[in-house]
Amino acid sequence: MYEYAIVGKGMIGAAAARYLSQWSDAVVLIGPDEPQGDWSAHDGVFASHYDQGRITRCMDGSLAWALWATRSIAAYPEIEAQSGIRFHYRSGGVQVGFTTTDPNSNLNKAERNALYLGTAYEKYTSEAFRTLYPEVHFDDGLTVLHETGEAGYINPRALVAAQVKIAAAQGADVVRETVVALDTKGNGVALTTDGGQTIRAKQVLVAAGAWTEFLTGAKLDLLPMPRTIVLAQVDAAEAARLKRMPTIIWYEGVNNPDIEGVYILPPIEYPDGNTYIKLGGALHHVAVPQSATDLNQWFHGSGSSIEARALEQELRRVIPGLRTEAVHAKTCVVTNRVKGDVPLIEPIVAGKVMVATAGLGAAAKSSNEIGRLAALQLQRMKSE
Repeated sequence: MYEYAIVGKGMIGAAAARYLSQWSDAVVLIGPDEPQGDWSAHDGVFASHYDQGRITRCMDGSLAWALWATRSIAAYPEIEAQSGIRFHYRSGGVQVGFTTTDPNSNLNKAERNALYLGTAYEKYTSEAFRTLYPEVHFDDGLTVLHETGEAGYINPRALVAAQVKIAAAQGADVVRETVVALDTKGNGVALTTDGGQTIRAKQVLVAAGAWTEFLTGAKLDLLPMPRTIVLAQVDAAEAARLKRMPTIIWYEGVNNPDIEGVYILPPIEYPDGNTYIKLGGALHHVAVPQSATDLNQWFHGSGSSIEARALEQELRRVIPGLRTEAVHAKTCVVTNRVKGDVPLIEPIVAGKVMVATAGLGAAAKSSNEIGRLAALQLQRMKSE
């Protein structure tokens, strides 16, 4: 019997496995690899980290999120060195919003937390920022906070691979299957996989993202929110023109009737050999999946055409004259909570099962710290 089992080989689960395998020699990490080929033919679970780019930055309107990001980013060099896998790219990052004296605005809270934590940044009007980065255009009258230092983006696929590699080197077993059932009766927990295995552990951490509630059957008040992302393919010349481009989080001033907020990453090379600018946002009105089947059906499709069209419009507004080879839409899911603006890390079966989920679309950059906190909580649960 294992001491600890982690269900979900994503960003939080892989981080938790790395920490738990430092403290115990009886750890198993269970989760499938990324489906290959046509997603519409895959009948198993998905994960939203199947991608090459996630924004990383310390500046945040929430002090808790800013602290978790700062701690996670500080751990990136050690993870890269131990695994030999690079995943962190320093492009800088900007956050854009209304110019206001309201202390509770997104930007003013983010700036206050940056000052408190000593985060390196510079502040500009949108007009002044255009003189420094003429390839990027924001409307007049906005404020731009430009975070320097470690800000930029991470490759989430590579970060997960790095965490898993280190955990395995520390003695953790990795089972590349999907858990389909948990039985908490008797001694420990019995986990059944889609490969027919029964794996037993004294304690279990479920970090299965949007599937957590459906797998465990626990009422966690999660909101799996479908999102559409856009990948705008650019050629080598256009990628070179935009090589100084920072990551962008545009809070207010996105005057589009269909979406609120936009994030944009600089050109990144993908496994197919092409280079893409990735962006996403939030559709105003979206149906929340009510079952694992609903979630799978969403990933089998190509997303919302309304959201994709609105995102492309905003991309071409932010980068005037953008030359694209093609524009593709893909699916994603953000796990929110009915109440609460931080991840959910709590026991659901006393002494046996804990969950770590609800990244709220912001957990990638901070996943190492969230995984560490979940691992610590699981350890603490053992002694309670």
